[in-house]
Amino acid sequence: MAVSAITQAMLKNRQQGLLLLHGFVLVIAAVLLFVGWFELLDVTGIVQFRQPGLNLPLYIASVFIAACWMQEAVRPYMTQLGTMDWMTVLRLSRHQVLRVAAVLFALVFITQGIEMSRFFLGSYLILLATILVPVNMYVPRMLGRIFFGGNVLRTVVLALDEQEPWLCRWVNQHRHLGLQLVGYVGARPRVDGGSVAPWLGTPEALSHVLAEHQISQLVISPTNFDPQACRRYIQTAEDTGCRVRVLFPFARMFEHHPLCVEQEGEHACVTLTEEPLDNPVNGLTKRMFDIAIAVPVVLFVLPPLALCVWIMQRRQSPGPLFHRQLRAGRNREPFLIYKFRTMHFRAERLDERVQATRNDARVYPFGRFLRRTSLDEIPQFLNVLFGDMSVNGPRPHLLEHDTEFASMVGPLYHRRHFVKPGITGLAQSHGFRGEISSAKLLRRRLHYDMVYIMRWSLLLDLKILFKTARQILFPPRTAY
Repeated sequence: MAVSAITQAMLKNRQQGLLLLHGFVLVIAAVLLFVGWFELLDVTGIVQFRQPGLNLPLYIASVFIAACWMQEAVRPYMTQLGTMDWMTVLRLSRHQVLRVAAVLFALVFITQGIEMSRFFLGSYLILLATILVPVNMYVPRMLGRIFFGGNVLRTVVLALDEQEPWLCRWVNQHRHLGLQLVGYVGARPRVDGGSVAPWLGTPEALSHVLAEHQISQLVISPTNFDPQACRRYIQTAEDTGCRVRVLFPFARMFEHHPLCVEQEGEHACVTLTEEPLDNPVNGLTKRMFDIAIAVPVVLFVLPPLALCVWIMQRRQSPGPLFHRQLRAGRNREPFLIYKFRTMHFRAERLDERVQATRNDARVYPFGRFLRRTSLDEIPQFLNVLFGDMSVNGPRPHLLEHDTEFASMVGPLYHRRHFVKPGITGLAQSHGFRGEISSAKLLRRRLHYDMVYIMRWSLLLDLKILFKTARQILFPPRTAY
């Protein structure tokens, strides 16, 4: 246990060190780019900066603060530094540029009397985005070679035939942290040509292999070894002063499932979904956010809108103002959801299990407008106040549809019920509204629901609200 903890700390320390070094490079690059671009445009006369009242040190200090905040965006990617693909790098760089832009334009708004060229700020952000992509892609690898190249960990993999390829790939993916793959120890050389490293000998000759090749680290996966034999191999490595790293192939065991690994003392627990909202502080923050949004809507928006809807219903489709349905809430507990009635009264009662389609005859004309603009969902702010729903979250479906959709995509679907359902959600803010006509479309929605559950933050809730507001003004084609 002690050796494993030391080895884990060693690799984690290298990752944390690389994170700090990369962050330092990001901050310096952002500040130098700002100053250099400012001087270049000023000297060439393209833009006249030096106006009375322009506080350049204030802007440089703001860029420094923004860059420090920008490099914090790298922290969730710490274990991927040096191994990220282009899509991950582009996503990270976008987050970084948005953070810098938010700080700079907030400063422009605050110091309205101090004129700063919008052209300069815009061109600076474009240059920053262009530079961040290669910096995030290549600088961690360069830093790793510079700082860890002199402290290489010569590594051997102890594996059975089916384990050897992925264990060797894992070592190679961490070359930038100083790991050097020497070869693997197994029962016999692979004859299928699929090996990515040379065979050094059998497990019985492990002690000889470690000494002969001056190995610093042994990597082993215990899943297919007898526990007693595994302990013996680990003891052999410890006796020769070799580091030991034990890998568990959780991702291979739970394919296509997101994972969260929790360590408690001598035990490790794997959960299939991380839940930030299970934290009571986060839950209270979200509840306060919901109430702050719902109270003004219920007091000032719902009454006049209800009167307007009631008048139009009297003219086009007499019947109840509201439509109530049983939906599944958090932990699949049923609750009554409130909506403005958008279908003819009898059709809505008889065919409520059938999803609405484009040009659905059951929907009266003004009801079609309500559905397209999502105004029929406004009464659900009452559900928010009652505590059955949240402003943001996975959209609740009919109980019958929950059963049908779960059969289409599997048990992963029910993880949507780990949090309260929402009036809008991450999927809806990306345009996934209306009829669910295929399993592929359902999986796309489910993907965004899972991202929301695992990555919830107050900032994410605000982003969803802004995107939803834009879709109310410009409804997607799937809204009907």
